[in-house]
Formats: sequence, C-alpha cells, structure tokens
Amino acid sequence: MLKLVSTFLFVSFNFRIILLFFLFLAPSLSVGNSLEVKQKLQLEIWNLLESGDVANAEKLEKKVIVELQTGDFTFDTTGSLDGKSNQEARKVFFKNGITGILKKQMFARDGQSLFAAEAEVAAYRLDRLFGFNRVPITALRMLDGQSHSIQLYIDGLKPRPELSPSQISSLVFFDTLISEADRHSGNFGLAQGRLILIDHGYSFGFWTAKNYTHKTFEFDRPALSATEIKKIDTVSDTQVRLALNGLKFDEERINALLERLRDLRVMVGLAPSAKPRAFLCLGLFSK
Repeated sequence: MLKLVSTFLFVSFNFRIILLFFLFLAPSLSVGNSLEVKQKLQLEIWNLLESGDVANAEKLEKKVIVELQTGDFTFDTTGSLDGKSNQEARKVFFKNGITGILKKQMFARDGQSLFAAEAEVAAYRLDRLFGFNRVPITALRMLDGQSHSIQLYIDGLKPRPELSPSQISSLVFFDTLISEADRHSGNFGLAQGRLILIDHGYSFGFWTAKNYTHKTFEFDRPALSATEIKKIDTVSDTQVRLALNGLKFDEERINALLERLRDLRVMVGLAPSAKPRAFLCLGLFSK
C-alpha cells in the first residue's frame, strides 16, 4: 500500500510539471483551466523550488523571463491597474496567456544614479538568490528605446492583508536589506497564504540597517525562522554582486547593500561573513 501511495504521488507531481510546460508552450491552448494555471504560474514555480525540483523550476523561470523580455503583448485597454488609476504601471496580456505589469522608466528618489526599473529587477534577483520566494519574476524590457521593468502578474493577490508577526519580520528584513523607501499597504499581499512583495522602484538607497526606518511597521530587529537564517548565512558577497550583473549599480550602492547585509546578519545572530552557497541560480542573471 505504501509503495502504491508513493507511486501515485510521484506520478501526480510529475504530471503537474508536464502540464505546466505544455500550457506555457501552447499559447493557443483552450483547455478550460489553462488560463487559471498560467495566472498562477509564479506560485507553481515557487512550489517546485521549495519541493527541491530546482531544475524544472529554473526551466520554467527562464522561459518566463524570455517571454517577458521578447513576447508579443497587448495593453489593458481600461488604462487602470486592478480598478485603480495608475500612471506608472500598466497591465499587459501576452499571447501565450500570461499577464505582466509593465512600468515605465523613471529615476529613483535619491537622484539619477539608479533607474527605478533597475531597482525592480534587482529586488527580484536578490529575493531569488536568497530563496525567500516573495518577489515575482521581473525582467528588463526595451520599449521605444527605453528600458522598462516588466513583472509576472500574480492573479488573486489579496491586498492589505493582516500579516502574522513572522510575516512582518520577514517583510521588514527584506525591506531593510534593499532599503525600501515606499512599502505601504498597497504593495504587499497574500496569495494562497504566501507573502508577496511588489513595487520596488524606490529601493536601494544608502541607509544603513542601523538607521533604516520602515514606513509601515515598527520593529526592533527582525526575528526570522531558522530556515530563513540558514538562507541568509549561505549567500556570499560575491554572489550578491553577480546577481546584480548587467544592472546599473555603481560601487557605492553595492557597498551600501553589502553593509546592510552584514549588519542584518549580526542582528539575527550570525557572524558577519558567509559561506559559499551549494546551489546557485546565477545562470538566470548572466545576461
């Protein structure tokens, strides 16, 4: 009986993977729930990563990145995002069924040394590197000679949720790391109980972890789970630099980020240094 159950679970899990690839590669597919599956594609990728199926997760992730960067899309004709007027962000629909959020290029608040589109992508890459799985896939896309950010849309995101203390702590840790200047109730939410963080155009300033003040939540220091602390302890400064490859980050901004990471490690009880990580996802960011 145990062997039968194990076989069933193995077949079910692999069928889900095959279905995901089939749906993603078949834009004209009209199966009843195909659109629903595609709208939850990001959640499925995170589920694959957390189940240990890194190879299939990365294959899907790379295909999504290519689609966001090069795929044909149409704009949402309502001119609004989830029913609200938004001049900076537009919902776009790709021919293969996925949905994205396109943001026009603009300067970050602290000057012209970093574009907001670059900050959006950097937040996703760091979230991916640390394995937090909270920031949807985000890529740069050229439109009319300018670089824009485009992010995979997560359907069914519950805005302005009540967060648990552990979720608040995780959110504050990440926002301190990236020096997020504009976290408010409209740019985080829950999807299937998972904390989702979006809208990072005003990140990567020069605050230190010690003098950073969060816009929404008060805290003394992050109280992270053992799993989260382990993830933080296995990422090196070199890996952080490689994750930012191809983005317009000057040395001063990178050093400010690394200083915050070192301070945060101490805050959660870790030594300032970190060991090299056994698994790297840097192949996703090589271009």
